[in-house]
Amino acid sequence: MERKILKEKIGRMTEGVLAEATDMTLWLFAYFAAGSMNFSRSTWQNRVAADDFISKINYETIKNSLEKLRRKGYVKRTGRKKAWPEITLAGRKRLESVLPDYDEKRLWDGKIYLLTYDIPEKRRQDREILRRYARKLGMGMLLESVWITPYNPHEILAEYISEKHLAGVIIVADIGKDGAIGEEDLRSLVERVYELDRLNDLYREYIKNITSGGGMSPLQRQFGFLSILSRDPQLPWDLLPDNWQGNKAYRLYKETLNKSLLDMRSHTE
Repeated sequence: MERKILKEKIGRMTEGVLAEATDMTLWLFAYFAAGSMNFSRSTWQNRVAADDFISKINYETIKNSLEKLRRKGYVKRTGRKKAWPEITLAGRKRLESVLPDYDEKRLWDGKIYLLTYDIPEKRRQDREILRRYARKLGMGMLLESVWITPYNPHEILAEYISEKHLAGVIIVADIGKDGAIGEEDLRSLVERVYELDRLNDLYREYIKNITSGGGMSPLQRQFGFLSILSRDPQLPWDLLPDNWQGNKAYRLYKETLNKSLLDMRSHTE
């Protein structure tokens, strides 16, 4: 029960981006290590006093999570007294897998791909897994068994199809660079399926909160952005609305991150 409550609490604190105490701790180590901060109860208490966001985290919870991270090989001791643990390559890969990353390039071949499938009812579990997988890959559901994506899914789906023996019941096709479905052009189709207006409103609200002060701590500002980014399929630039707010929100997020690190460094000097 306590574990469930802790998971829910961390999920609320991080806007649903992180849920596990170990992942939260791993992120905190990466964040604070950048500020060259010592890992001790006194410095921890001084730091959390300045940030209501992390003041809700129990110091003992962090210490317990640290031991789990060490056992998993995500962090290691540095040999320096009271120094923050060093995050290993495995730890960095873990962070990359749980934190959304903003793609500034978004290379695109100009095509929209259709994923269709006809998985029989007796294999309903495989069908549900495929749907969750499609969402994780950033696909948008056009119809019950039809999904779209601007990024070629052939290679990433090949292993899944082979593993589940679904050859012949899953089909991937593209509708070309100037394709359309019915009377709807590509941009209109993408805006509707991916609900870009709603997503744009979330970015706009985030920008408003940042620029107006909003009563948010630096860490809340960071997880506020990451929460929206975790829902963003990060579509190619050519398919986004002309008034897209994602870039401005990202710039404010980076400014907040850089300022937080500078504040931490000055705090420890």
